Amino acid sequence: MDSAGERFEAIRAALADRNNILTVKDLCELAGVSRSGYYNWVRSEKNRELREAKDRAAFEQILEAYRFRGYAKGVRGIHIISFLTGTSWGTIAIMVPIIAPLALSVSGGELSTVVYAAVATILGGATFGDHCSPISNTTILSSLAAGSDHITHVKTQLPYALTCAAIGCIGYLIIGLTL
Repeated sequence: MDSAGERFEAIRAALADRNNILTVKDLCELAGVSRSGYYNWVRSEKNRELREAKDRAAFEQILEAYRFRGYAKGVRGIHIISFLTGTSWGTIAIMVPIIAPLALSVSGGELSTVVYAAVATILGGATFGDHCSPISNTTILSSLAAGSDHITHVKTQLPYALTCAAIGCIGYLIIGLTL
């Protein structure tokens, strides 16, 4: 296996054979190295610096891809996470460590419009998903306190939440296109 294409095909075949799960042992078998050799390689300072340089280069490519999109990314994912978990706070806790460093990197480490838009995207998406989710604690408590049918309450919240989400998306689009 000398070419990258052959290695890629070997990995695809191994993934298909193992239900899309590869362990370190599987990867070592594919690469033809022992696990102890792999772990020694991981621990060596020279290889760590090489991996970090490759990671930085890959991260720069990701940043470039985000810079040229023209609009704020990630909103859909935030809505989905919040909707499925039923908690806006949990979604915020998941997304801030992912999106905030990316926004700071894109803005050159300064608090700029990009960072503010990213934070607004996180907060807005988390709140939107929380209000639209039938398993959200705030939605359940609201319908119980009002004495209304729970699903009816969820359906009556949707027009308001969708209107706010549409206005927010238009705002994010304007910010993304003017940066």
